[in-house]
Amino acid sequence: MSLEEIRRKSRELQRKVWRDVMGYLAALAAVLGLAAWNFTVLHTRGDGFVRAAIAVMGVFVAYQIYRKRPRGGVSPDGTLAASVEAYRAQLARRREALRGMWAWYGGPVLGIMLAFALRVPLAELNHPGLWLNVMPFSVLAVAWSIALAYLSHRQARKLEDEMEALEAGQKR
Repeated sequence: MSLEEIRRKSRELQRKVWRDVMGYLAALAAVLGLAAWNFTVLHTRGDGFVRAAIAVMGVFVAYQIYRKRPRGGVSPDGTLAASVEAYRAQLARRREALRGMWAWYGGPVLGIMLAFALRVPLAELNHPGLWLNVMPFSVLAVAWSIALAYLSHRQARKLEDEMEALEAGQKR
């Protein structure tokens, strides 16, 4: 790969990661907004604990998104070797973030969704009909998390392939 191609790919990756970060933040804001709205409508005995748990998970996810934000790209005046190494490091950071997405994003967001969905049926065990009301949402939340884990794993594999191609191109 030429130096210009490395720089272009680095910029593209940087832009894609920023778009992803903005998407993660928008989804987190939507889930937290839905949870906040839910708390204004319904009130149960365990709301204080659930609110605190949701707040902690929301802060944790926001901090993790901040940590995973794009940092360092290819220097515009770097040599080919330095640019390849910077791009490889950029790919590796993104791959590791995607591999661990379940732990820093998918799992906690699923926890937030299930916490506010299940708090009413758990507080009102004598009303079994409530379980039927939250079941579709809960199933969709779990399906969303599984899909997110699958897609992030697939994206990480693509980045790994790109790193292998980069390494193979350097050995020539």
